[in-house]
Amino acid sequence: MENKNILNFHLSNSKLKKDDKEGLKISRFIEKAFNSGYFNNRNKKFEKNRMFSRGRQPMSEFLDLMNVDGKEAFVNLDMKAPAIAPKFIQVILGGRLKMKEITKATAIDPISVERKKYDKDEAEFRMNFGDQVRQIEEQSGVKLMAEGKFTPEDYEELELFFGLEYQLPEEILFEKGIDYVNYANGWEVIKRKIIEDLIETGVAATKVSVAPNGKINIRRVIPENLIYSFSEYDDFRDVSFIGEVISMKIIDIRNNYPSLDEKKLFEISKKAKQFNQSVKWDERYRFSIDRPYDDWTVDVIDFEIKTIDTMIYQAKTNKFGNLIVEKKEREPQRLGDNKELIKKDMFVIYRGVYVMGTDTMLEWGVAKNMIKPSVAKEIADVYFSYSLYMYENLDLLNMAIPERMETSIRQMTLAHLKIQQLVAKLRPSGLIIDIDSLSDISLGQGKNVSPLEIQKIYDQTGNIYYRRRTEDGDQMNGLPISEAPNSSSIGQLQELITVYNHYLERLRDEIGVNEYREGATVNPKIGLGVQQQQIAASNNATDFLYDAYLSIYQQTATKIALLLYDSVIYGGQQYKEYLNPKDIEGRVFDVKIEVLPDDKEKQFIEAMIQTALSAGMIEFEDAFRVRSIKNTKLAQMYLSKAKKRKQKDDMEKAQMNSQMNAQSQQQSIAAKAQADMQIESMQGQAKLAVVQTEMKMKQDLSEQQFVQDILMKSFEIGKPLTPEMQNIVMAYMQKKQMEQQAEEEQQMQIQMQQQEQAAQQEEQMMQQ
Repeated sequence: MENKNILNFHLSNSKLKKDDKEGLKISRFIEKAFNSGYFNNRNKKFEKNRMFSRGRQPMSEFLDLMNVDGKEAFVNLDMKAPAIAPKFIQVILGGRLKMKEITKATAIDPISVERKKYDKDEAEFRMNFGDQVRQIEEQSGVKLMAEGKFTPEDYEELELFFGLEYQLPEEILFEKGIDYVNYANGWEVIKRKIIEDLIETGVAATKVSVAPNGKINIRRVIPENLIYSFSEYDDFRDVSFIGEVISMKIIDIRNNYPSLDEKKLFEISKKAKQFNQSVKWDERYRFSIDRPYDDWTVDVIDFEIKTIDTMIYQAKTNKFGNLIVEKKEREPQRLGDNKELIKKDMFVIYRGVYVMGTDTMLEWGVAKNMIKPSVAKEIADVYFSYSLYMYENLDLLNMAIPERMETSIRQMTLAHLKIQQLVAKLRPSGLIIDIDSLSDISLGQGKNVSPLEIQKIYDQTGNIYYRRRTEDGDQMNGLPISEAPNSSSIGQLQELITVYNHYLERLRDEIGVNEYREGATVNPKIGLGVQQQQIAASNNATDFLYDAYLSIYQQTATKIALLLYDSVIYGGQQYKEYLNPKDIEGRVFDVKIEVLPDDKEKQFIEAMIQTALSAGMIEFEDAFRVRSIKNTKLAQMYLSKAKKRKQKDDMEKAQMNSQMNAQSQQQSIAAKAQADMQIESMQGQAKLAVVQTEMKMKQDLSEQQFVQDILMKSFEIGKPLTPEMQNIVMAYMQKKQMEQQAEEEQQMQIQMQQQEQAAQQEEQMMQQ
């Protein structure tokens, strides 16, 4: 596709490249390439693929295959194309639309990297020396560590958090800015159209641009309109130019390019599809509000070409010692004092807008709002506003899904028509009747029965009346009525159904969609695990489509991030409510597309959660936390971490319980020993009390016996007691009297206490 005009353009100097004549040469070459050769054949293929994928494949060719003349058809056939492909296309499309993605922005500039390292080191310090610092805080009363900061339990949790979870505030804000741009442009709708294009044509593209008001626009590019140079890669990373053919109304051309002369616009309108020779030029059109050709549309090539320009800068030092760098359009003839000339070769994008069929360049020159990398070492590079992908690219050719289905669909369509043909020609089962055997039959009622009457009897009763002998008396063999065979058509129908099903299975094999994923009836004896494995295998067979979409999305998101950064930093007003220049100034963001877990991965994580819960390996709080994590790898690592933490807690609890049991046992032994000692002491005291009581009783009895003996002896001899003996008797009597009084007083105190308690209880009951 490259020609000498393209080569000469790359070899020209910057001044010559900006000349409109150079742009016109390239535009003519691109127009010629688009209208013939590769692009013409490509678009014919795309048209056929889209018709097959929508069940609108052409049916005229099948008339010849079935030897049917459209003007004189003897069989009534429904020539509407059977919708075979749409079901499979929708199955593939629906499976890919279920996949969800998010954008992840990672700051990779030195300041952000150093800050992340500082936060990680600080967390590691809190992990290793947090307890000591808190003791110092308690002793000194001075706060040394901030509250609420993440403190890992071990190095594994430290790496887990800072490797997958930790984000700077700037990164979160930038991600939200990208998400807003996607939402404002309706990315979900664009996603569906991109995957449809990849399925039906094998090619898909987007374009990212900046509107005059600063808004970032994302647009899906129709593959049939694409034009590009040769590339060896699926993502067209080495393409030299890329563009599209779009239809523009004359009024839109006037609004976008107000400097264009109205007479020139009228000449351009002659190339419109709606051109009417009756419309003639009128000078009043220059000042009219409405013109008859305003709504006419013409085809315009909007293209970008990547080339190398030598950038010239002049560096000088002012009187304050500051270095000032100025860009120059051309190399100065001589340099002044303290000035230095700097030359640097850089990639640039030239944009051209050309009206097809004319020599009119609507726009030509270095593209505005060029998308350049933010990494310093790649600053000399530049990106196209287009993001393009063609899977299985081989010399700009590949095989889309409908092309793989085409042969099978043709054979299935032919079988479908043949079945119609057989059904149309099929006749009901009839009877073979021998009229001679059924003529002049007498049933004994005085009249003969005709063959038609005998057939009615046969239809109603199943009885047959016939003559077995001829008029000559010869005997005839065989039944006069027999059914006509009609099994050949039924057999052919079964064979055609077998052919149809054969190509249906072949179609499934060709595109990788088996009956399990398709939703067809499967053997109920097949286990759920086998079905899931078959569905997973089918998904793997079409993963290349989703990989192609992710490549386009990744390219698009990268360009959105670069334009968003420039818009915010250089005073754009569209996104100031979402991003503050101070938040992202000096930052360099690496934007990646992260695929969220699909249903299979979610089921796998849920199964792991349920297993861990049933085995008591994690707590319910951990299960809720794992379910909320969108990153599968992070969820697995967190689940493993929760399991180890639970094991550690269980071991600590078991150790604590063991220590408490040991202490409890020691306390029990000590308590038992003390209780035993108390029991022994009490038993000793009880024995002593018993002994003392017995001794006292014996003493009292001996005293009582002694007094009684004295009194009895005095009574027997009739002599009074001596004074000594009388004192002993009197002392004994006084002692007994005192003991009796003490006992009575004790009884009275007990009675009084009982009466007081009864009175208190009665008073409490009355209060209640």
